[in-house]
Amino acid sequence: MSIAFSRYFTPGRIGAVLSALFIVAAPLRLSAGTIERRPGPLFLGMPLPLFLQTIKGKEGNAEAGQFQDERRFRVDGALFAFKQDGTLHVQDGTLHGVEQVVCDFYKESLFRIEINYRPVPKVDVLELKDKLILRYGPPRRGSFQEADILFWDDGETRLIFEEGKAENRIVYSMTYLDHFLFHRASRERIGRELEGIAP
Repeated sequence: MSIAFSRYFTPGRIGAVLSALFIVAAPLRLSAGTIERRPGPLFLGMPLPLFLQTIKGKEGNAEAGQFQDERRFRVDGALFAFKQDGTLHVQDGTLHGVEQVVCDFYKESLFRIEINYRPVPKVDVLELKDKLILRYGPPRRGSFQEADILFWDDGETRLIFEEGKAENRIVYSMTYLDHFLFHRASRERIGRELEGIAP
């Protein structure tokens, strides 16, 4: 399975939808720590004009399933070569590879950042998951097709970790989701559908 899907429902979007369903179906369990909202040079809630001024992003065409008033950009992965503590991740003299970064804006505010990593040895992924659990506490868990999904929510931000197999290695992504903006977009879509005017 490739984490960098070309279609709209990337693993990060699937994880967002699944995590929302889990939270509706069960009492909300807040994470043990505040979830990072500034991975790399971006931050959730970032205004689109600031993004366009400071980040080299390429806007994609509108795709089936997008929210109304949503715009998607793809960003050079080299801007996101870092560890969870913010330092550069160097392995065998090279940066730990970020393959692609997807940024979704709703009404010109950044509500979702999905960072897709190149395949790595399984031990690296296990180490990263252990660090996330130590920092944020036990996650909720889900799965979709061949992807395993972990997610945490602190009431303001949702962090989604997804992994799948690529031959003998692991591909994974980290998605940062603005809780308020995502649910606002979802509620507005439902309202339009109920009124019979959704595209």
